[in-house]
Amino acid sequence: MRTAVPYIPPFRHGQQGGGRVPVADRKVFTAVVYVLTGKGAWRYLPPTFGTSPATAYHRFGAWTTAGLWRRLHRAVRTNPVPGVSWAGPQRSPTPRQSVRKGAR
Repeated sequence: MRTAVPYIPPFRHGQQGGGRVPVADRKVFTAVVYVLTGKGAWRYLPPTFGTSPATAYHRFGAWTTAGLWRRLHRAVRTNPVPGVSWAGPQRSPTPRQSVRKGAR
């Protein structure tokens, strides 16, 4: 989360003002990452994150429009986090051999 903090754009209140107190960016960011890593759908976001699914979804959209994910990806690629491996899935050392059906 410390890596992401400088890149998260500030929350802007709506035109009308008033309304509820905005949810902390840290809570929303954690909820968004939870959903994006395949842990569930927006509507099934557990209440333990301290934000509603609608808030997380709308903030995700705002952050996407603001280019947060692109900037965050670039930052992580150029300044790796110590102890974190961003290597993709490992391939087996030997390629699989296809199995022919009906081999003679």
